[in-house]
Amino acid sequence: MAFRTPPVLVTFSPDGTWVAASDGREIGIWQVSTGARRPPVRSTTGMAIEALALSDGGEWLAVAERGLPGTWIALYATATGQPVARWPAGSEAVLRLTFGPGNTWLASGTGDGGIRIWRVPDGALLQSLNGHTDAIVALKLSPDGQTLASGSIDGTVRLWSLR
Repeated sequence: MAFRTPPVLVTFSPDGTWVAASDGREIGIWQVSTGARRPPVRSTTGMAIEALALSDGGEWLAVAERGLPGTWIALYATATGQPVARWPAGSEAVLRLTFGPGNTWLASGTGDGGIRIWRVPDGALLQSLNGHTDAIVALKLSPDGQTLASGSIDGTVRLWSLR
């Protein structure tokens, strides 16, 4: 897939079998082992894409879209490129996304330092994690799925127990 503008976001699925890239407007998804391409994903709202996450196995793609009003998280089926769900994520930009074990939840890190845990696929808010004082620029789940690590512009790294 060739983008009209340079790709600015790239992510792998947690199991490493899929990769997605975006230029901020559309998203390409490829199987790593074969190079096979899934249908492209385009924002259904035309809003700017700010963050991506692929689920384990590459079944779902989570996308943070920024526009008016606020930020939305959209969940797409990668097999079709079609939206499955969409929910409001607040007024702050969502800068990072990561799926939880079994693809049952999604964590988002925001521009104001907040972390939210959303149920997949319906987007119900399960938990808010507060402690950073500035934007979340790194968000990663431990291999055992029990700890979420977050890094912030405030200079801190926090570990969140999810047991």
